[in-house]
Amino acid sequence: MVLVIKLLEIMKKLAIIFGLLVGINQTGSSACSSGGPGALSCTTTVTVGPVTVSHSVSCGSGTYACCTAIGAHCKPVEGGGGNSQ
Repeated sequence: MVLVIKLLEIMKKLAIIFGLLVGINQTGSSACSSGGPGALSCTTTVTVGPVTVSHSVSCGSGTYACCTAIGAHCKPVEGGGGNSQ
């Protein structure tokens, strides 16, 4: 059990590092590795050794799906007035 917890902690740290490597743009927000403006859903998966971490999201009107190695979010469409989740 302790080994599993340690592996999950390592995966989380690697996912954060990977997320930073796939792109932090100049405004400081993470670039979408999948999804993006116009996308209603997205999924991303990162595997390191025996551990796989997946993130997915489905979004509604006024938002778009944005997945990175560190999470999946609905972001408001500019001028769309939608809710961000």
